[in-house]
Amino acid sequence: MTGEVCQFSSAPAERSIGRRPAAVRVLGAAAPAIFYLLYFLTLIATTGIWWSIHLWLGSVATAGITGYLLSYVAMPPGETASL
Repeated sequence: MTGEVCQFSSAPAERSIGRRPAAVRVLGAAAPAIFYLLYFLTLIATTGIWWSIHLWLGSVATAGITGYLLSYVAMPPGETASL
């Protein structure tokens, strides 16, 4: 499910990857955050989770921040992609 959401949301980023690095940054942050959010929601719905909401929601935010920062490795500032 996460793959489908990311593929749907990556279409604008793929078309303009060289012109709009912000689209790459948003996708880099959204993909891991959506993945972990769906993972924890599935855990809560099926078996339950003993972590507090601050811990599991904080890990979703940390995944999003890490993905955002890693997007700078994939596409450094001032550089355009050559596809």
